[in-house]
Amino acid sequence: MILTLANGTKNEVADESASTVKGAIYSDSDLTINGKGSLTVTGAASNAIKSKDGIRIVDATITTTAKNTELQRMTS
Repeated sequence: MILTLANGTKNEVADESASTVKGAIYSDSDLTINGKGSLTVTGAASNAIKSKDGIRIVDATITTTAKNTELQRMTS
């Protein structure tokens, strides 16, 4: 999965505290977050950003808060 932040934008993603999601941003495959924008991610239920495979961040400004883990890559 590729998430591109447009130049100069401020983006926000959050889940709800009663949610059963694995992360406010979750991917079953490699996750790439790129671009010259900023992203604030709040994992109120559990994790902020989680991927089953790799996580790659290129040029993006990311701020995270989470109940459990802010940034997590699962391994087999």
